[in-house]
Amino acid sequence: LHSPKSWIIHPKGVICSISEDGINFHDAKEVLTNTDLSKEPGIKNFQFQYSNAKARYVKFSVSASLVLPAWHTYSGNPSWLFIDKVVVK
Repeated sequence: LHSPKSWIIHPKGVICSISEDGINFHDAKEVLTNTDLSKEPGIKNFQFQYSNAKARYVKFSVSASLVLPAWHTYSGNPSWLFIDKVVVK
């Protein structure tokens, strides 16, 4: 979710890794936010696809901007990061 008026900013990027044992994670794939974060509110979907991969565990690492960016009226103040749903098929 991206709602600058509410201090909610898109993550900079998300990394997805998979594992069969929950200890050794591999096949990390990264999706970066390539949008202008000063735009209007919106929702961004981060999708990862693995072909013929076996996994029992999925791990996500999210890179967030911890403060509001320079273009924001309240720049330098803490920002929020909201993740609504995680779907694994």
